[in-house]
Amino acid sequence: MTKEELATQYAGQKAEDLATLVQEAYLKGYEQGCLDTSNTVTIDDVAYVDMGLPSGTLWSKTPLEYSNYGYKQRLLSYSEAIQLPIPSTEQWTEILDYCQFFNFNIIGPSGERISYGWAPSGYLIRNLGEGCDEMRNMFWLKGEVDSNNKAPTMIYDVKRIDDIEWRFRNYKGSSRHFIGYRLPVFLVRNKE
Repeated sequence: MTKEELATQYAGQKAEDLATLVQEAYLKGYEQGCLDTSNTVTIDDVAYVDMGLPSGTLWSKTPLEYSNYGYKQRLLSYSEAIQLPIPSTEQWTEILDYCQFFNFNIIGPSGERISYGWAPSGYLIRNLGEGCDEMRNMFWLKGEVDSNNKAPTMIYDVKRIDDIEWRFRNYKGSSRHFIGYRLPVFLVRNKE
């Protein structure tokens, strides 16, 4: 190989390395910019975001959780959940009307998002509550308990449809679930 060919090959490799470094730096800067401009408010150790909803409702960034030797989802019965500021059916309907759903995120008009389904360590939580099918994400909603002892829940399913590309099919809606089961909760607050 001639000196010119070696120099060209070396320059090509360095250009690829440099392009990778520039891309990584750009992504890190973008992520930090998103964090810097975040509309996160912390109230009683819970992080809430302003998703830009017409009502101004602030939603907790994730379902209520606790850490004890790793990540755990806090699961509550309906009687425990109703003591907290959980969303109403109307607030969930507002999310359905104004937000976009993408994989494990619900993205508001402001670009802020609420998330669930992934533990901070990166492990997928496949069952988010008692009496739920795999990948059926149910969360308590404030509402009337019916004669079958069922209370309203919001549902957001993420079904993996392609193992190679990690593509998902989303379903969102509402249902009712037995009040004795323990489910996760999102918290809401009015903008102050």
